[in-house]
Amino acid sequence: MTENATLKMEDVSFAYGQNQVLNHINYEFSADAIVGKSGAGKTTLLSLLSGLTHPTGGRILCNEKDLRNINPYDYRRKYVGVIFQSFNLLTKLTAAENVELSIDIAKYPCTNKKKRSYELLESVGSRPPGFKALRRPATASSHYQSAFLRAGFYSG
Repeated sequence: MTENATLKMEDVSFAYGQNQVLNHINYEFSADAIVGKSGAGKTTLLSLLSGLTHPTGGRILCNEKDLRNINPYDYRRKYVGVIFQSFNLLTKLTAAENVELSIDIAKYPCTNKKKRSYELLESVGSRPPGFKALRRPATASSHYQSAFLRAGFYSG
């Protein structure tokens, strides 16, 4: 994420068929994380806030602009990112290569992607003994797989 954004929900509702999940929500915030009980609607809320889906009622604004009128790829590149429960890392690539790929996808201006990927990996948490940016995600703990994703997320 490169810019801070204020997100606002105006009378937002969402239903999966007949199952009403969110009902007339009004809220304004800047958030780093959404937490709650299982089944509380966190994934639905994140899908709406990230522009992956649109509300069945009301609207979601980013810096006073309706998400329906913003290019979804630019919006996700500049303002929001979602780290899903399943990691979706490319297991044939190293941690650094996964981050470098996200730098490419985000079109992040960078003259030395390898160096930047190492910096980003270091920035998302302490490095345990023996940690290597060259480690493949499949051989890392879930904690460090998540760190690889956060580093990639912050690359754009």
